[in-house]
Amino acid sequence: MVVTLIQKKQTDHTLSVLIMPIIRNNTRNPAPMVIPAKISSDGELTPIEHNFPWIPRKLLSPVLEDSEQNQGQPPIADLAQFNTQIEVNPFSTDDWNTFAVQSAELFEKLTHQSLVNFHFNKNHSSDDNETNKFRIVLGEQNSGMSFSIQRTYEKIIDTKKNLPLFSSMVPNSSHKSQHVLTAQQLSEEHVNHLGQMNPEHGLTDTQRQALANYTALKPGQVLAISGPPGTGKTSLLQSVIATEWVKSAVMDEYPKVCVASSTNNQAVTNIISSFTHAASLPEDSQIIWPATKIYKNFTDKQAMFADHWLPGNKTFGLYLVSPEKYKSTSGIDAKITAREHQYLNNLSTPESLAENTKAFLSNCQQLFPELNASVEVYRDELHQALMDVVDDIQLILDGDKRDFDGQVKKEESLLVQIKEHLHQQQTLFATNKQLLESWYDYDHKNTTILDYLPVIGKKQAKKRRQNFCELHGLDEKVNLVAQFRRSRKAVPKAQDKYAQQKEKLNRLYQAKGEYTDAIFRNHIVKGEPLDAQIDTNMRYLAFMLSTHYWEARWLLEQEDLPQKETSQITKKRDWQIISMLMPCIVGTFYQVDNFFQRRQ
Repeated sequence: MVVTLIQKKQTDHTLSVLIMPIIRNNTRNPAPMVIPAKISSDGELTPIEHNFPWIPRKLLSPVLEDSEQNQGQPPIADLAQFNTQIEVNPFSTDDWNTFAVQSAELFEKLTHQSLVNFHFNKNHSSDDNETNKFRIVLGEQNSGMSFSIQRTYEKIIDTKKNLPLFSSMVPNSSHKSQHVLTAQQLSEEHVNHLGQMNPEHGLTDTQRQALANYTALKPGQVLAISGPPGTGKTSLLQSVIATEWVKSAVMDEYPKVCVASSTNNQAVTNIISSFTHAASLPEDSQIIWPATKIYKNFTDKQAMFADHWLPGNKTFGLYLVSPEKYKSTSGIDAKITAREHQYLNNLSTPESLAENTKAFLSNCQQLFPELNASVEVYRDELHQALMDVVDDIQLILDGDKRDFDGQVKKEESLLVQIKEHLHQQQTLFATNKQLLESWYDYDHKNTTILDYLPVIGKKQAKKRRQNFCELHGLDEKVNLVAQFRRSRKAVPKAQDKYAQQKEKLNRLYQAKGEYTDAIFRNHIVKGEPLDAQIDTNMRYLAFMLSTHYWEARWLLEQEDLPQKETSQITKKRDWQIISMLMPCIVGTFYQVDNFFQRRQ
């Protein structure tokens, strides 16, 4: 193995390095295998514990969706076979020679070619005297695109905090896989789908199932959603972001910082592009606003309502891009690098804030002409309007699962039964009371002086009781006092039960009335798919109300922020304020770690 040292000499006693074959017949392709190692100051190579060689992902099949893989070079090995070989043939990191031999054997098993004499183009006829050299790249594991990812991983290892998400993803985790929701659970979870960006089409059944499983996740859980191109993964992502945005707005909290990421640049640009045009209304839009006073002005102003109200921002996604690609992404305005935040800075200059505030107030005054108020007042108005829509969404979905007519019939029948029982208890109490009073009266009228004599008195009393029971057709053993007391206690219990059932029925009448009113108010057509109607009207309305609510929140936050460049994104709250205008942060894995790893 011939080794060429291509970086300046380091003074460290031991350095992490990567050893990569130099392919001379096709320099446009990456190295076919990378071998991690350590090199000492005297040039001695040693393996790195718990490491193994790898073939670059773009040279493994299957090809990643939207991959930028070189079109001229097909994969040289299979990813599944690579993973299997690594698992069943663990590498020895005790000795460099053994490690190097194992690396070469792994490469030959996977590609059926020698690592030393490998050529990407199998038709190329190599010179027997030509030997591929290997280059050592000093410190490569601590630089380049993977630097931020590795640094994040090391920080995770060093942290003493409980990290539920990381714990659920590491090998041999105690977290167990769970089945997706049942049909009943899916139906119950739909009520938590609050926002929708697309006003033209509702979710498909599979998208809706995936979203329901997402909203049911607990902290630290991971949901895997798989589908070929064109199955709507990006549309589903928009629904996830919209729901989280609406949910945070309803709770009047800071928005969640939602990040969409991929190893693939093309996938990332597709996502950021989709968020640029996400919620726009087509000219022939058939949005039907709720039949309430607040929306009476929306019909002829729906395009304005559906647009961003702050002139400086026209997207729902912020692109995290590397300095090298900043200029090449000229079609995307909402982008920042780790040091270049011109887009954010432009939004918060005194001139821009004045223009944004003026535009926001102007739009609010068009939709709420009876008000001539401040940003704070309009924020509260928008929040109340949002709460009303979300309440209607949940009311309609809950009501749709209930058979109101059947429930009313059942509860009315039960009320009749309880009322009859109450009447019986009242009648029984009246009868027992009258009977006891009759006995007292009979006993008093038939008592003589002889009753005061001990022996004769007992006989006389017994005789009177026998006569009274015979007269009224009663068993001689009956205890009239106890019978009266039991019936007296039973009446208030029956009255309470009747009152409770009556209140239950009244609540059912009220719920049915509210459901019926909400159906009418939101123009829901019975017999047509309910969720699809809610998607394209109510959930979309909730998303747009949230958009303008967050714009108000953002303007008010700017008043409270100290005068500084927004390039200093150092805290979670900074990202949350950005998320008030752009609810989805988009970037590759490399860039996401670069932006967030050092942040609090």
